[in-house]
Amino acid sequence: MERRPSFVHVVKFAVVQDMAAFGEEMMETSVRKLFERYERIFKQPLGGDMDMDEVASLYASDFTAASPAGVMTGTNDDQFKQVMVQGYAHYREIGTKEMRIRNVALSPLNEHHCVAHVAWDGDLCQAGSGRRRDRF
Repeated sequence: MERRPSFVHVVKFAVVQDMAAFGEEMMETSVRKLFERYERIFKQPLGGDMDMDEVASLYASDFTAASPAGVMTGTNDDQFKQVMVQGYAHYREIGTKEMRIRNVALSPLNEHHCVAHVAWDGDLCQAGSGRRRDRF
């Protein structure tokens, strides 16, 4: 069975809180812009450009993350940045060349909050198997 890398990212959703005053369309626009920024910033460390302060700016001061390994909470501090450096090193080691947003869909929780379901395409290039696109 082929193992696929896990790409789990929990970003700063506080940016879209209290957008009800601007309407659903404004909330969707804000969420899309947030993830477009995330996509742009995420690409930089894949190429070796490591501005971890900029990467960390996408995350809330305290956050919850979920992956196949389980659910955890974290703090956006120097230790978190070091873990992110290691994570990006792992992505490069497994051949990750690029991650692109395929789709963003919102599920409203209430008039002030939503969950963003983000589908990604990942381009990976591994020795002996060539380049391939995975969907996440």
